[in-house]
Amino acid sequence: MKDNIYYTLDEAAEEIKKRWGDKILKKKVEEFLSNKFIPGIFTDKQRAVYPKSVVSPSNAYDSFFLSAKYLGLKPLLVEYTNDLFTGLSEDKLLLTRLRLLEHDGTLKTADIVNYKIYHEKQLPEVRVMSGEKLIDFHHNLFKLSRYPDIEITDMSNYFKSYGCKPKDFYPYYLANFICHGVLFEKFETNPKSRELKFTREVVMPSINFLKEKFGVGPIIVNLYTNDLTGAENPFWGCYNESINDFLINYVKKNNCIVKKFK
Repeated sequence: MKDNIYYTLDEAAEEIKKRWGDKILKKKVEEFLSNKFIPGIFTDKQRAVYPKSVVSPSNAYDSFFLSAKYLGLKPLLVEYTNDLFTGLSEDKLLLTRLRLLEHDGTLKTADIVNYKIYHEKQLPEVRVMSGEKLIDFHHNLFKLSRYPDIEITDMSNYFKSYGCKPKDFYPYYLANFICHGVLFEKFETNPKSRELKFTREVVMPSINFLKEKFGVGPIIVNLYTNDLTGAENPFWGCYNESINDFLINYVKKNNCIVKKFK
């Protein structure tokens, strides 16, 4: 494991198979969760789960889809659409400040949302420059993706049922990935990250609680490895050629602000 959080893909493949065959562990987890399974996860089926505030078919999604196939697990995309939009979150920023690869090989960014209007608005309220809802805009991109066969579920009501504080629901959320699924997620461990506080105060206490209760923690795979170089990092926010070409035309048509990637 890396950072006491992540499994490699091969480790996850071995671990998820072993735990599914451990009837005692599986029963303990199911009794703990009771009716608190994530929508789309059931006691008779394991899933590979890709969570985002809003899902989009970027290169990271393509990697997730292939990784799920490698594990032999059916992919499940989960969203938290009741979240607030803010440019302080890297994942949310990628939804609105697209990364585009020009035909000459230049990497650029394009703003498809007016930040001043929508800062700290709920995501369903946010609209792109053409007037389309941000959520619909990204969902429609899946029609151009390499892997369009998707199942999306919204966890907003699931999280709301536990109250508004992540520390209240996160142990239950992560317990879904003891036996019944593999979570593809990146929790910040970089000391310079604004999101490190969430990892320290919510994620790690939840993981430690589950390890103490079940003897093992959740199976989490980090698609965005911390070992990437600066040149590789932008890759995950980009899109395949057909989507990229569509987006280049979209930003030109809607006079979006385009800048060279820094």
